[in-house]
Amino acid sequence: MASATTVPLPTELLGISVEVIDSQGAARRAQLFYVSPSQINYLIPATTALGQATVRVTTGAGTTIIGTIQIDPVAPSLYSANACGNGVAAAFYLHVAAGGERMESLLFDPATAAAVLVSLGPEGDQVFLVLFGTGIRGFQIGVTATVGGETVPVLAASPHNEFAGLDQINIGPLPRTSRGPCPGPAPCLVNCSGSPAQRSQGNRNVG
Repeated sequence: MASATTVPLPTELLGISVEVIDSQGAARRAQLFYVSPSQINYLIPATTALGQATVRVTTGAGTTIIGTIQIDPVAPSLYSANACGNGVAAAFYLHVAAGGERMESLLFDPATAAAVLVSLGPEGDQVFLVLFGTGIRGFQIGVTATVGGETVPVLAASPHNEFAGLDQINIGPLPRTSRGPCPGPAPCLVNCSGSPAQRSQGNRNVG
């Protein structure tokens, strides 16, 4: 097995390469994140046309494996702390106090992937979430978000400026409630061009 260690990502690892032939017949080598005997992680070339595409994997021994994938404008999903696609979002929160003090922290415990309770603080404080995912940057209509069923402003939804294939969504401030403290999991839903992203949860103290 091997992982990419350079940027731009390599198009060959351990003699393995991946070629994506799009619906218009254009063939492009894909950049590789990771290869092993049972798994290949690769980045779809940015200019790949929409529709059904053919993926051709060539091994160091010259063996070719062919499959098909569907290329859509958006296929939004959020990364989770447990790397299983559910549970707490692999995200962090930014707490901005009324006086301007700022504090950033993970939304989860890195040792257990369990949710961390987030306090909204006293009136005048604001809390924002920074979420990470894929398949979001191609949105055409817009991006919306809800936390605990309440609409939250989307401040940014764009490619990450450092990591290939990663999208970042900034939302907030998180809404307050007039019912007093109510700690518990708050499902987060991001929607792009009418396609709902995977849900992730985090604890917050809505008091």
